[in-house]
Amino acid sequence: MGKVVSVIEAGHPSADGLASLFILLGYGALSLSSYLHQHGYRVKYFPMFTSTKLDWDYIESSDYVLISTMTHVAKIGYRIADRIRSRKGSKAVIVFGGVHPTVLPEDTLDHCDYVVMNEGEETALELLQALDSGTLDKIPSIEGLTYRDDSGRYVYTPRRAQMTQVDFPLEPELIHHWPGVAGNFLRTGKLRFPFPVVQFSRGCPFGCTFCLGMRQLGKLYRTRPAQAVIDDLGRLHGLTRFPYGMFHDNDIAIRKAETKDLLRSMIRAKLKIRLMSAFTRIDSTKDEELWRLFDEAGVRNVFFGVESLYQSKLDEYHKGTTVRAIHEAMQRIRSFKIRTKIVASFIVGDSEDPIKELALIREFFETYHEELQRVVIQPLMEYPTQTKMRGQHQLYPDEQFIHHDWDYFAGDFLVFYPRAVPASVLQQEILKTFRFIHGVPRKSRWNTDYQLTQGVIRYSHRDKDRRLRRYIDYLRQAEKGKYDCAGRLITERLVADQKAKNISI
Repeated sequence: MGKVVSVIEAGHPSADGLASLFILLGYGALSLSSYLHQHGYRVKYFPMFTSTKLDWDYIESSDYVLISTMTHVAKIGYRIADRIRSRKGSKAVIVFGGVHPTVLPEDTLDHCDYVVMNEGEETALELLQALDSGTLDKIPSIEGLTYRDDSGRYVYTPRRAQMTQVDFPLEPELIHHWPGVAGNFLRTGKLRFPFPVVQFSRGCPFGCTFCLGMRQLGKLYRTRPAQAVIDDLGRLHGLTRFPYGMFHDNDIAIRKAETKDLLRSMIRAKLKIRLMSAFTRIDSTKDEELWRLFDEAGVRNVFFGVESLYQSKLDEYHKGTTVRAIHEAMQRIRSFKIRTKIVASFIVGDSEDPIKELALIREFFETYHEELQRVVIQPLMEYPTQTKMRGQHQLYPDEQFIHHDWDYFAGDFLVFYPRAVPASVLQQEILKTFRFIHGVPRKSRWNTDYQLTQGVIRYSHRDKDRRLRRYIDYLRQAEKGKYDCAGRLITERLVADQKAKNISI
C-alpha cells in the first residue's frame, strides 16, 4: 500500500441542532477517503460529527492529513492542524478542503500547506502524487489549488473543470470509530440517530445567486448508475443498522427519467435503508408519477428551497420561479395524498421589509402545515474578502459583516447588518418565527406523529435557542450607533468598523 493518509471531517456532535439530533456521516470526506484508498493510499477517515474519538498516533504519524471543514466548525479544524504542526519532528503535509477553505482559502492557509478548492477528489490525488514523487515543480500546474509560494504570495491555480467521472463506491469500513445509537448514548448521554448520506447526482444547472452548492460543484449535472447508489446504501446500512438516510444532491430530479429508474430500482431492491430524504425544486411537482414513486420508494422528506415569498427576492436570487408557482406546487402535493412530506427552506435576506417576509412564512406554515415536515429559516449567508482577495462577487460587501467569528457562520446566526431593520430586531423575529412554526396548530392537535416530530425538533434546538438569545444581546451592543431613529442602517458608520474574530457571548 501507499503512504498513510488521515482524512478528518472537522466538527462536533453538538455543533448545531442537526448534529445534536443525528449521528451525521457526511458525504464529501468519505467520498475523498474512498477515492484515495482506491488509488493505493492507506486511509483512515475520522468523521467528527459522528464521533470525536481520534487516533492521534495514526494522525500524527501520517504522511498527509486532509481536513474537510464547514465554516462554523473551521476553528476545530484549525486547532487540529496547529497541533500537528507543533509536534516536534512532524513532517505531515496538511491539506484543507470543503466549503470553508473554498470560500476563505487565505484564512485557512494560516494553518496548512495547501487548500483544495471545490470538488476535491481529483485535485487531492494529483497533489499527493506530485508530493510522493517529489516533483514539486508540477504543483503550479495542478488545477484547483490555493497555496503560498516561497515568498509568501498567494498562488491561485486555475479552477478545475468539473469531474465527469463521479461513480466510485463509498467505503464506510475506512471510518475510524462508529459509536452507534447505544455507544453514542453511553459516551455522551444523548440520544442521536444514524443519518448517512449517499449521492445520485452532482451539480445543478440553475444559477441561484445565494447557492454555495452550485458555486462549489458547478452547473454540469452528472449522475451515477442506480445500482451503484443501491450498493452504497447497502454498505451504509451494514454500518448504521438503521433505516434512515439522505441523498446528498442539489436536486435529485433534474433528469426525471433517470430519477424514476433509480426510484423503481430502490422499490425492487427492498432496501433496509428505506426512509430517505432528498432535495428537489418545486416544479418537479408537475410530474405526479415522480412523486408517487418518491412515496413508494420511501422518500419521506423532500426539501424545497422556497427561499422567499417576495417575487422581487426570487428574481434577485435568480430562482427561476414565482410565488404563485410555489403555492401551486404545495396544492399539488396536497392533492396527491401521499406520505411524502415537505421540508420548506427560506432565506431571510437584506430586503426592504424582512419582518413582513417572516410574517408571510408564518402564514405559509399555517396554510400548509399538514403537507410540511418542517420549515427551515436561515439568514442570508455570505463570506467576507472574496471580492477583495479574488475578485469574486459577494451578496453583501465586507463592511456590512458584523464580525468574522466563524463559530457563528452556521446558518442560524445573522452575520450582516440589515439595511431596513436593526440586526437584533431581525434576529429576534427569526427566533420568534422558528418557535411559531415548530408549535402544533389547532388542526393538528390530535396528530400524535406531528406532535412528536415538532417536539423532537424543539428539543434538539434547545441549546441553539439559548445561544441565539445571548447572541441577540451581543447584536444590541454591536449595532449601537449604526442605525438611525427609524431603524435604517447608516452605511457610512460601517467604514471604520472593526470585525472581531472572536466574540464572547
